[in-house]
Amino acid sequence: MANQELIVNSGSRNLWKELTSSIETCNRFYISVAFINYSGLQLILDSLKIAANKGVTGQVITSTYLNFTEPKAVEKLTTFPGVDVRVFLTEQQNTGFHTKAYIFEYGDHFKVIIGSSNVTQSALKSNVEWNVQIISKQDDAI
Repeated sequence: MANQELIVNSGSRNLWKELTSSIETCNRFYISVAFINYSGLQLILDSLKIAANKGVTGQVITSTYLNFTEPKAVEKLTTFPGVDVRVFLTEQQNTGFHTKAYIFEYGDHFKVIIGSSNVTQSALKSNVEWNVQIISKQDDAI
């Protein structure tokens, strides 16, 4: 049975702490968010370096939606050899892109976080955000 928890940025708990811990301990990760800015990326850079040194691979998908994602942040992500970075070009697709999901693979389970937080400093640490974390064995239904 899956374990579920609501993560809100309050008290001593925030999404930033959950993401850094997850990136550092997973076998593979997937991040899909509409927006990434450099100050948000800086919060997880050390964890990405730790993961890279352990051979962890990942995929990051972001977008040009509303021109909010900072090119500097995307460029920095491409410096990690095990991270596949893709940018959804909303102007070419004539549609928005507003996903916010973080998936972490472990040996026998997955951790999935879906909610309202992009990779921005305020979304990860201080904004009022709601994110649901689900931890599930590979063969469990979510």
